[in-house]
Amino acid sequence: MKAKRRAATSRRLPRALRRYFSGHDFARLTWKADRDLIIARILADGELDAIRWLRRRMADTELRVWLIERRGAELSSKHLR
Repeated sequence: MKAKRRAATSRRLPRALRRYFSGHDFARLTWKADRDLIIARILADGELDAIRWLRRRMADTELRVWLIERRGAELSSKHLR
């Protein structure tokens, strides 16, 4: 399972996420290199499909730790729920 997850982390992002990354070279974004940016954008602006994609990439505990370390990542209380 670790090998499968590791392989998934280095691939390009799904095209459906492109709309959340205007101002960035989407073709060059990868989970491995741009993880924090990807998480922050999806949590702030992502619709349900994008949130589901993110939750498939991260365990709930990982996401919780990420949010705690960034003190909520400047997300509104609505987004944090």
